[in-house]
Amino acid sequence: MKLKSCYIAGFGRIKDFTYDFTDGLNGILEENGWGKTTFSVFIKSMFYGMEYSRRRELSEREHYMPWDGSNYGGSLTFLVEDKEYRIERFFGKKDSEDTFRLFDATTGLASSDYTENIGEELFQVDRDAFEKSVFVPQESLETGMTDSINAKMGNLSAVRDDMSNFDAAIKRVEDAKKVYASRGSVNPGKLVRVRAAISECNEALEKLPALNSAFEQKDQILGDRWTEYHKLSEEKKALQEQIATQSKKEQEIGAYREKKETVETDKQSLEAMDEFFAAGIPDNDTFGVAEATEREWAVDRTRLQELQERLPSEAEQRRLEELFDGQEVHREDIERWNGELRRIQTLQMECQHLQMSEEDRMQLQELKIYFQKKVPTTEELTETLNRASLLTQLDGQLETLEDQYKEAQMEHRQLQRKRKAGAGGFVVTVLIALVLFAGGLVFHFYTLPSAVTNLVQGICFIGGALLLVLAVVVAIRIRMRDRKMRLEASMEEQDAQQALEEKRRQRTETAEECQKFLQNFLVTPTESLQQMVVEIQRKADNYQRLSDAEKKYLDQTAESMDELTALQVSLNSALAHYGVCYGEDMAEGGHEKDVLDRLEKDLRIYEEMVENQQSAKELGQLVASQEAVVRGFVEKYPTDKNQSYHEQIQTIHLNAEQYQSLVSRLAKLQEEIEEFEKRFDVNEDVETVEDLQARQRVIDERLAELRDMNAKGKSELSELAEEIQELEEIAEELDQYKRQEVEMEERIELFDNTMKFLKQAREQFLSRYMGPLRKGLRNYLQELGMEGLDPENVDLDMDLNVLIQAEGATRKAEYLSSGYQDLTALCARFALIDVLYEREKPVLILDDPFTNFDEGKIRMALELLEKLCADRQVVYFTCHESRMPKEA
Repeated sequence: MKLKSCYIAGFGRIKDFTYDFTDGLNGILEENGWGKTTFSVFIKSMFYGMEYSRRRELSEREHYMPWDGSNYGGSLTFLVEDKEYRIERFFGKKDSEDTFRLFDATTGLASSDYTENIGEELFQVDRDAFEKSVFVPQESLETGMTDSINAKMGNLSAVRDDMSNFDAAIKRVEDAKKVYASRGSVNPGKLVRVRAAISECNEALEKLPALNSAFEQKDQILGDRWTEYHKLSEEKKALQEQIATQSKKEQEIGAYREKKETVETDKQSLEAMDEFFAAGIPDNDTFGVAEATEREWAVDRTRLQELQERLPSEAEQRRLEELFDGQEVHREDIERWNGELRRIQTLQMECQHLQMSEEDRMQLQELKIYFQKKVPTTEELTETLNRASLLTQLDGQLETLEDQYKEAQMEHRQLQRKRKAGAGGFVVTVLIALVLFAGGLVFHFYTLPSAVTNLVQGICFIGGALLLVLAVVVAIRIRMRDRKMRLEASMEEQDAQQALEEKRRQRTETAEECQKFLQNFLVTPTESLQQMVVEIQRKADNYQRLSDAEKKYLDQTAESMDELTALQVSLNSALAHYGVCYGEDMAEGGHEKDVLDRLEKDLRIYEEMVENQQSAKELGQLVASQEAVVRGFVEKYPTDKNQSYHEQIQTIHLNAEQYQSLVSRLAKLQEEIEEFEKRFDVNEDVETVEDLQARQRVIDERLAELRDMNAKGKSELSELAEEIQELEEIAEELDQYKRQEVEMEERIELFDNTMKFLKQAREQFLSRYMGPLRKGLRNYLQELGMEGLDPENVDLDMDLNVLIQAEGATRKAEYLSSGYQDLTALCARFALIDVLYEREKPVLILDDPFTNFDEGKIRMALELLEKLCADRQVVYFTCHESRMPKEA
């Protein structure tokens, strides 16, 4: 495939530009800003259209749209499979506005061999793959795998998936082997753990003989201790029976001794009680009276406190006393004053309702000035309004008559011009007739006589004569018709002029009459006379309405004002004292409602205060008498005076009950002691229960010691038995571990063989699919001869990333210098182009890709580019002579 020529109507800053391409290298050397990148994007857009983008930043379509609004696009002629085509593409602001046409360049006819997706149909790759292969933009030498490149190369993504499957399989085998053979300290493999378990089992089994000997010795000692334990248990049983007998006897003696001690204690308590009740022990009736009086005193005292708390403050009490001192005020008075106030407000509202607003008064005053010369009647307004409507009609009729007059004038002038044009036609006809006569004379005098010349001669004379006659007849008829039309047009013009002048006179008279009427009023001039008359009529109606309202107000307010004045004087006189107390000036008016509300509220508070003061006085006297009774009762006894009366009464009551209880219990205990002394000898000398219990404690301690020793010995014996049992189980586990060790060693050997075969298959698989790309990359690197970089150490991964193998490690191309990175990326792109386009080699477009190269790398890249031009067409853009190939 080759490019032949192109025409750019408008694309970016390039406009009306033509370029013819040649075979091999097409070098375009232009300075920065000329439009090299624009030219390269134009070639790409001819095949793929403009890039579609919804991004917010400037899109490709917007970037290259001509600023002057000229045609956006052009044409491109190319040759493919010995057939020449021409693409015409023009672009709009949106995709829907784009146009595409394809022509056969040889025949010039439209072609349907390709559609508007010609790039994908011709190169078998999409836009992205085109940019990653043959289209090399500035500072973007790297390539990469895309879906389209993947499809073009035979579904390389499936190959990558297969490679991933190989790697995953090898990884799983390695992980499976690590499960068995890992020697890590944190998570060792199964085989390592089994071998460690075997070693632990052998160490544990070495203890088995010593454990059997120790078990037999401890079993003999435990038997001897159990014999001693049973003997002491029998001795303890006999001693317990003896203790039970002696204990029963001593219990009765102990009860006797406790009763004697209780008697002495109770006597001491009674002595203290006698001092407390020196004034005598009160009976239950006395207690009942004292407790009832104390409860009533507590309740009444609480009520008294509540009444005192409900009283206003002292300042408020003084204010209320000053307010109502010497003033007999009752609720009926306040109700009567409120009624008078409501009547005053009603009268004020009635007067206010009838009263004209300030706006109406001002408007009435303005209207009086407006109509000071004359107040128009309805008949005058109607007549003037009719004249205004007539003026509007006359204006319309004048416009129509003026148009008719102008049309009549124009028609008259056109007839004059038509007369002159008709004369010209007559002259032309006469000239044609003269030419025919001249032709007949020429044939008569200057040609040989013959039938043909005679016929032509006759035709010329007869045709000339007929034309002259026809011209004269037509001219006469046209002249008569024109004269008649001109006469009619002149009469129409005069009629139109007379009608126009009559209408103008009528309008002038009507306007003067309207103006005469308007001079009586201060009317604001407007464009419409009708609007001015309507404005006068509106103001006249408003003037009549306001005048009637003023008269009605003056007639109806006289009586109401007298009653209102009398009520205000009476109410202000009644409230004068209270207005002074509240700081309100009643003479100003408007404070009556506030004073009455406050007075009603204060009267309610004052009445409640007087009632509460009287109740508090009576209740205070009752509380004082109750407190005297309670205080007289508790002062007879030595109670804690810091306690409340209720607590002191309760203390006295409890002490009285305790005193009666002690007296009764003391008499009963003395009677029981006398009876016991008669029955028993309390001085008998025998072995006490304490002595017997001391002997029992010695036996219990020995028994406890034997139990502990036996339990410990039994536990130790059980532990030895468990250890022996565990060692026997370990012996069985040892046999099982040894069998597992053999099985795991066989499985590890199987894993090693599996990984060996998988790695061999992987190498064969890679050489089949990635071989052509890697071979092409290494061939181009060999052509460059890059110093310090062995092409055999350069590889490509499935995503077309360049990899470098050095010192046993694989690294990305980023570890190279920036220049070597760009050169290896260029070689990788050329290798990809060779693989993608084996049959039809497309044109290679390079937009100054070597700007970051030094002189040596530029030379290497240009030499490689010149070799590529031997069998393919290359379009190379640059802005500097140093990066221009020699052949260009």
